[in-house]
Amino acid sequence: AFIDLQVIASNSAAGKAASTKLDELTKKKSAEIGEKNKQLQALTTKRDTSLGVMNDTARAQLDKDIDKLQRDIQFSNSNAQAEVNEMQNELQGEFQKRLIPIIEELAKEKGLYLIFTAESGFAYVHPGLNLSDEVIKRLDAKK
Repeated sequence: AFIDLQVIASNSAAGKAASTKLDELTKKKSAEIGEKNKQLQALTTKRDTSLGVMNDTARAQLDKDIDKLQRDIQFSNSNAQAEVNEMQNELQGEFQKRLIPIIEELAKEKGLYLIFTAESGFAYVHPGLNLSDEVIKRLDAKK
């Protein structure tokens, strides 16, 4: 038999909850970085529009502020990506911990020796062997 992990992750309550958590973190981090980009844009505009008005010291300070903010944005991007990756790994680990016993239970019940994943790249798999819907039902039932 086989299961489609993507279908299980997309259609089960646990998979949907994990996706929502990941989306919320991604949106939060994007908003934080977006705010810093707005600040950078404001500083850059201020520098560019006050070319003849600003003295050299003020302009040098503004250039330093812009450079610092650019580095801060790069650091924030790297940090955000690391946080998202870490959460994704944690959520996948938790999901697998819940999923494996269900798959083992199904294999015993149906007398199966192997359960493949649809992602393994088989040329043909009879649709009747797909246990994904059964895994979703059982995963959702075990809150």
